[in-house]
Amino acid sequence: MEVPPHWRPVKPRGMISARIRQEHAAAVDSLVTELKAAGWAVEKYHILEFALRPLLVPDGRDAIIRILSENPPGNGGPPRGVMSSRIRDGYKQTLQDFLVEARGRGLVLEQYHVLELLLSPMLTPESRAEFVERLGQEQRWD
Repeated sequence: MEVPPHWRPVKPRGMISARIRQEHAAAVDSLVTELKAAGWAVEKYHILEFALRPLLVPDGRDAIIRILSENPPGNGGPPRGVMSSRIRDGYKQTLQDFLVEARGRGLVLEQYHVLELLLSPMLTPESRAEFVERLGQEQRWD
């Protein structure tokens, strides 16, 4: 896999910690490892920030609220573990603002509901490959 030229080392960010299902955290970690092995200068925060991009635009927020309204997230299942990563403060604030917006629309969500939905493309080989292709087309946003 050819490494896009715009992937260079990055400056530090703030921290985010969230409980998410282990399969989501493992998928993010394995994707970062896979891309680094292929020569990408990618970190976990690149993946998380890219996954959070739909929250930056009204259409993306509306789509996520619609998906989570039609398929309300459950709290059952295996226990969630904590995933921590550096992330730009703007993305962290956008996630918090989205949770407030969703609550204002009558949908009570936690960070992990949103993160698990946005990271779900990592769980299947086809959607994972599509995610990597879209990521590779991005200019680095550091």
